[in-house]
Amino acid sequence: MGQSRKDREWPRPRTTRFVWISQPGPQVPPMQGLVLDWRRQWYRWSVLLVTVRADGQGRPVVVQEWVEAERLTRVRADPNRRQLW
Repeated sequence: MGQSRKDREWPRPRTTRFVWISQPGPQVPPMQGLVLDWRRQWYRWSVLLVTVRADGQGRPVVVQEWVEAERLTRVRADPNRRQLW
């Protein structure tokens, strides 16, 4: 007898989410980000994100900041998919 599907697969993440963050300006590509937390002020949601950016010399820098939720596009992440790209 084989394993059940539940026993063969990794659980999907529920609290963290991968997202694309839109940037201001024309022809500026979106950035990748990881959502750490959500907060609501009045009727607007904000998201605490971690992103990796390049400094003035091209070295990677980790940045944590609050961003308006309207700027985000969710990326579906499933560790059980065989296709990574």
